[in-house]
Formats: sequence, structure tokens, C-alpha cells
Amino acid sequence: GSNNGRGYDGRRTKLCVGVYNKTKGTVTLYPAAERGHVFSLEQSIQEYTSSDVITSRLTAQQRRKALFEDFGSSKKQRVLKSEEANKVKVNAVVGAGSVMTAAFQGQTNMSESNRKAIEEAMHGEKTDAVAEAYQEVRRERLPPFHEDATKARDVYKDREMFEKAWDVVFRRVDAHFHKNAEDPIETLTKKKQGNNKWNPVVLTILKSIKHVDQDNIKSVKKKVRICMILNFLLFFFNKKTLSIRGSVTEISKSMSLPKDVCQEFLNIFTEKSAKNLYRATKQDNDKCMIYILILYVMANSPSTIQVSDVEPISRELKLEISKTSNMLREAGFTVAKKGASTGAVLNVPLTFPPPKRRGRGGK
Repeated sequence: GSNNGRGYDGRRTKLCVGVYNKTKGTVTLYPAAERGHVFSLEQSIQEYTSSDVITSRLTAQQRRKALFEDFGSSKKQRVLKSEEANKVKVNAVVGAGSVMTAAFQGQTNMSESNRKAIEEAMHGEKTDAVAEAYQEVRRERLPPFHEDATKARDVYKDREMFEKAWDVVFRRVDAHFHKNAEDPIETLTKKKQGNNKWNPVVLTILKSIKHVDQDNIKSVKKKVRICMILNFLLFFFNKKTLSIRGSVTEISKSMSLPKDVCQEFLNIFTEKSAKNLYRATKQDNDKCMIYILILYVMANSPSTIQVSDVEPISRELKLEISKTSNMLREAGFTVAKKGASTGAVLNVPLTFPPPKRRGRGGK
């Protein structure tokens, strides 16, 4: 049998909250869970972190936060709560992963080194940001190069450096050798390039070719092509100014350059700021000199890519030997002084100087 009283709801045990009245000395019981209202009777610590978390794995910021949560003043805790509330996590953004990634990768003005660093960081890969930045600058300043080349002559290729100029020169050299088969070099050195004579530096290289026959005609033609491209580029370098105004046709006539060659040089070594206005920055000027130096070494020895002395081209470019040496080293050359001469050679595998890292205080 049972003796259920009034208001019995079938529960054998009920939780109540006792309220003590000091004045009357009485205790009044109130149901803790009644008619849908539930009052928590279990104590808890706000922002409690489980002891399973290993503090050694926490970051410095997480340790700082935990320290102030436990021992910091109430003011400092309010500041931390405010900082935490103002954070917007990527996962809380609609379409976070794909949208944010696309936003980063879709920026046209983001450098390639930064883009690569972000992608590697997203995949948990380590990257050397300084080395990547140097590599990006190197590819911008130097001609196309092949780091995996096993022969020095395959590192820099004249046709890849100047495609249009190479086509023009290829046709000119072949036509000249066909027309002047008996003594092609002698007749070539006496012939003007447009309205300009051969540059003395280039002329010296051409006159070093003593003999042409069927056994060496292929290598001689290659050397002459490189000399002719170098000659064109020296015309351009010596005649260009910081601002070049005019159409490509007008500029090519003023510089006595073939139109296609002039157009290619303008594309590589200047920036078009307006219609018929080209500007050359200091970086563009340095880039042009690096191309000239590489072509000079190639012209002296197309097969081994070396030269016994860079002083003649340094004098032509009005550069100090130290500046010339640094530019060649930047392009992967080994530069060494031997007596009064400063020679340069391109060795493989191709190696570039390491990035210059500044210490504390910018030193």
C-alpha cells in the first residue's frame, strides 16, 4: 500500500533549496526543480581548464592568459575577457576555409614569396621567408636560368634571354656568312650596325676570332650572334635615359636598333607609365648592366662561360671592379683577382650567394 499525500507527482526524492530566516529562526524549503524550472545545485569554477592539459605544450600567450585568469586582478581579467571577445576566428566566418584562402591567393599585388609562405604555412610546412624573397628578386633581376644545368653553357641561353633579338640576329648572321663565305669576320667588323659602329669592347672580341672553317663555323656563328646582341644592348644602354618618349618606331630609329629588338629591350628594361612614355628606374638600370655582363662573359667563351678580365666591360659601363664583381656573383659567377686582372667563370652546379641577414639593431 502507499500513503501518497496531496500534490504527490510520483517522485520518491525531491531536491529543495532551504532559505534560513535569521529574524524568525525558521527554514523555508523551496523545490529546486518544479514546474519546468531547474536550478543548478552543482558548484563549478568559471573558465576552468582541465588538468589534463599539459602546460609545456601551451604557447607563451596561452600561459600568460592562464596566469592572469588564476592570479590576476579583476581589472586585468576584464581586459583579457574583452580581448577574447573581440577576436574573430576564421572558422566563425561563413565559408572560412575556401573564401579566406581564395582571398589571399587572389591578390594580384601579393609577392610570390609571400604567397608561397602562406600556402606552406597552411599545410604545416616550414619555409625560409628571407631566402624565398631573395630568390624572387633574383628571378626578377637575372635572365632566365637553369639551376639544375650540368654544363655552364646551359645555365643562361641567349635565345631565352632575348627571343625577338635572337631571331633578328640569327637571320642577319646566317645571311652575312652566306654572302661573305671567304672572310666573314673581316667584312663583319668593317660593317656598321645601323648608323653605329661596333662598340670597341665587342669589336675586340670579334677580332679575336682568327680562323673560320667548316669545323668551327657553328661555334663561330654562335659567338658572333652573342656579340651582335651585346652590341645592340650596349647601344640601348648608352643611349637610353630615365624617361624615353616616343613610339617604338621613333625610339628604334633614334637608337639605330631594329624595331623588334628595341621593343624587347623596352619591355625588359623599362616600365611603360603612359602612352609613348617609358621610364627606367635604378633597378632597371642595374638589371640591364647584369644582362650586359653575362653576355660579355658568354661572348668571350660561349662553351665554358668564362673570361680572363672584366676590366674592359667595367670601364665601358663606368663601373668599379668591385661593383662589377658583385653583380657577377649575384648571377652565380665565381670572380677572382689574378695579378692585375679580375676573371670570372660560371661553375656548375649553379650556386648563388646566401641571403644577407641583418642582426640586432639592423647591423
